[in-house]
Amino acid sequence: MNASMAPVRIMVISDTHGAEELPRRNELPKVDILLHCGDLTSRGRLCEYEKTLSLLASVDAELKLVIAGNHDVTLDADYWRARGPEIAGAEYSSSTAAAAMKLMKGRKAQLSGVEFLHEGVHSFQLRSGAKFTVYASPYYPASGDGTFPHMAYRYESNQDRFNPPEKTTKYAEAIAINPIPDYPEVDIVMTHTPPLGHLDQVNNGGYLGCRSLQRAIARAKPRLHCFGHVHEAYGAERITWSGLLPDYDDEKSIRCRQTLESGESYLDVSNTARQPLQHGTDTLMVNAAIMNHENQPVQAPWIIDLELPMLRYNEDFGAKNEDGDSDPKVNVAEVKVQSEELRRK
Repeated sequence: MNASMAPVRIMVISDTHGAEELPRRNELPKVDILLHCGDLTSRGRLCEYEKTLSLLASVDAELKLVIAGNHDVTLDADYWRARGPEIAGAEYSSSTAAAAMKLMKGRKAQLSGVEFLHEGVHSFQLRSGAKFTVYASPYYPASGDGTFPHMAYRYESNQDRFNPPEKTTKYAEAIAINPIPDYPEVDIVMTHTPPLGHLDQVNNGGYLGCRSLQRAIARAKPRLHCFGHVHEAYGAERITWSGLLPDYDDEKSIRCRQTLESGESYLDVSNTARQPLQHGTDTLMVNAAIMNHENQPVQAPWIIDLELPMLRYNEDFGAKNEDGDSDPKVNVAEVKVQSEELRRK
């Protein structure tokens, strides 16, 4: 049986807040996967979700994966039920949460190619044969300085939402319902919040990321972790893990940290790059907020070239699924052709 990888191009955006166009330095390319890491709206209004779906429809991508963020208050039904009357006042309607979710999962979303993800692990397969897992979560931690008020999808900063109880430190309260799996079970992690100390610094010098999320990412070692939330921390970095998982000193889990500069917001970590990504050793982290700290949509989408696992197949071209069983739905000869076409582009 031959191990194989498929070249994949990914566009990552976040914090569009109802913007009607994406900022761009050049013409936006066709991509295999679009990832939107939350804050689709500013106030959770239905018209903002409509604008976001129109924006997503304009992107040429085979697969479009979307999560919510703290501003998408009407997608968090429990939050909207409890705080909606206070936030919306005379505009409040108890039916708005259901209408918002219907929009993000309904016909217009489907026609736009959008898949709205709840917290947890999801599996996908591209036409190229790439088969991969995504962990998604819209939640964010409370900040001690009050930078982000009590909004949707919030948990306390001393709570661990991303590690199972046996892997939570003694300094945190375990609350995970859908913890991030161990390496190598997840290829891509998309969250709204950054991990603590990674592309999460605000202008006053504080850091707004989540410590428990940093621990979970060090444990899971995904190929890509993308997020937004902190507009002024837009950027990318490459983390090489040490293999350690300390109780509190997060830096000990990191062997090397490299800030990635790209005037074109383009990153190539594929096998043909000068420094290919090493799965299980490296994680590419990207803050993809398109809004800057003045809420102007001027930060371009990130375009990333990397490889994802292909369906396995044996010498007589019998397609295999992730369990190694025959999969009659996949034409492996076609998969090979499509993969080679992608490599030539």
